[in-house]
Amino acid sequence: MRLLGSLFLILNSVGAAELAPIGADAAPQRYHLTARASEIDARTQAHPEIDFVLTDKAGKPQDIQNAVVDTRVAPRGRLVIWLMDYKAPLFDRLGDYGLHAIQVHYANKWFGLIPTSARDDGTSLGQLRLEAATGEDFSPWQRFRSPTE
Repeated sequence: MRLLGSLFLILNSVGAAELAPIGADAAPQRYHLTARASEIDARTQAHPEIDFVLTDKAGKPQDIQNAVVDTRVAPRGRLVIWLMDYKAPLFDRLGDYGLHAIQVHYANKWFGLIPTSARDDGTSLGQLRLEAATGEDFSPWQRFRSPTE
C-alpha cells in the first residue's frame, strides 16, 4: 500500500460510556503537550546506523513528541497517531473535531536506506513500520538490539 501524501491511524481509545463529559476540566482549553521520547521511556536508545538519533550534532533534541486534546469540545473517543512531521494547524483541527492526537518519534528515516526494489515489494514497508513500532525484528534489513542489550 502506498502513502498518499499523509498517513494517520485512527484507533478506538475508549468506549463512549467512559468519556469525560464537557465541563469536567475546570479550565477547558486546547492542551498542546510536548515531551521527549527519551524522557517518557528511559529505555529509548539512539540507533545512529539508521539515522535514529535523540539529539543532532549541535545537541538539539530530535526525539520530541507532540499531543493535543481540546477539553472545550465533546470527545469522540478516538486517538489519532500521526506518523509524519508535526503540524500544529492539523493538530488544532483534530482537536476541534474532538479527537485526541499524538505525533510520535520513531525510526522512519532509514526506509530510504534499503534497495528500492525491496522497499517497493508490497510487504517490506509494512515490516519496517512494524519493527519501528515494536522494536522487534520483522525484516532482513536491520537488526535492532533490544533495550536490554
